[in-house]
Amino acid sequence: VIEQRRTFHQAIPECLTDLTRFMKPRTALQVLDCVRVLDANGPAGGDLADVRVKTTVAAGVDPVALDAFGAVLLGRKPEDIGSIVKGNEAGLGTMDYRSLKPREIDVT
Repeated sequence: VIEQRRTFHQAIPECLTDLTRFMKPRTALQVLDCVRVLDANGPAGGDLADVRVKTTVAAGVDPVALDAFGAVLLGRKPEDIGSIVKGNEAGLGTMDYRSLKPREIDVT
């Protein structure tokens, strides 16, 4: 889908919004896996000191709401993350995930 990685990395919020418009993920269930979170050193990894265990999984059909929830799980404000703001502005979902009245279910 991405022909020029360099361009993508220069405008990540806009590119993610365009990809979401193109792929239309709101028609399918999406899953946010926040069980083991890598805090540093990017997708190449790091040592175990860079990994946090959160044991949270969320699912829904609103990609912006899921990202906003994930941001809060990681101690961030959704309004400070460009891709969440751009997705919200484009009407691809809501960054006010609480307005969707999410339910929490404990699974053991």
